[in-house]
Amino acid sequence: MLNDQSLQESDRVRFEPLETGVLCGTDFSEGSKRAADVAAVLAKCAGEKLVLVHAVNERSQEHLPGDLRESLALYARAELREERQRVQAIGLDQEEVFQPGKPVEVLLDQARVHSARLIVLAAPGQGQPRRWLHRSVAARVAEASVVPVLLVRDARPFHRWAGGERRLRVVVASDWLNDSESTLDWAQWLKGLGACEVIVVYFEPRILAHLSNDAFSSTLRTDVVKGCVVGHARQFRRRVRELLGNSGVRIRFERGWGISDAHLIQLASEEQADLIVVGNAKGWPAAHASLGRGVMHYAPVNVACIPESAAHTHPTSKPKGTAT
Repeated sequence: MLNDQSLQESDRVRFEPLETGVLCGTDFSEGSKRAADVAAVLAKCAGEKLVLVHAVNERSQEHLPGDLRESLALYARAELREERQRVQAIGLDQEEVFQPGKPVEVLLDQARVHSARLIVLAAPGQGQPRRWLHRSVAARVAEASVVPVLLVRDARPFHRWAGGERRLRVVVASDWLNDSESTLDWAQWLKGLGACEVIVVYFEPRILAHLSNDAFSSTLRTDVVKGCVVGHARQFRRRVRELLGNSGVRIRFERGWGISDAHLIQLASEEQADLIVVGNAKGWPAAHASLGRGVMHYAPVNVACIPESAAHTHPTSKPKGTAT
């Protein structure tokens, strides 16, 4: 897709088409239209199909007369067809799904049916309050999904990235002791689609909590902690280079002995990030369970929530549309 001379061939990601494509939930709001635009861009870059999904929660319409429910369904179907035609101009294979049911359940079920590699939704707060794709739906899908979920707030960086105008600036949160390699795997996939500037933020583990005061003197404890930190940092740096290569990758070590949503959002702002990549609530231990939720709701940029189960599931052959 992007002709970036600085990207070494050894750093490129290879893919095989194991997943069917990119799934996008839409409620026809402006926020979901931006999400559909980004989903279409990613599907085209990966050479995969785009699946547009609209769910109709019939239980919420039970009090309405039958003819009105039928009219609303026809109107929604027409809007879905119109949305498909709008994004079809980008030139990619598409499918539309109009299905009754609770939105969260429909989206998760359709992701399974279509073996989707990614679900794209409007970020919390982006839809209209009376639309189904509202804050709680997007958050619940991101937390429950077994495939990555991208929450879109701003589509412009993706358009410029796809057009070869600039690199996509991506901040990846990682805590090596907490098995967050899934976030690095997903960044690897994204980097394979086009030129990215990836800033991997390594948060030091809470080693002190595992050292007994009775077992070590204060001086020895300090030495043990320093040794552990240096050792883990060295291993982490090596693994990041193995996964992401050397080009367009930087590691930022945070010495704050922990991680919080506010801390990560601030770092992303300092790095002028277009996208923050975090593990979802299930992908982090209890101490960090609120990280994904906080970033989802409060980050002013796009957010990708990656489940731990997504690690090592990305294929190995090069996606269609990637420049050599």
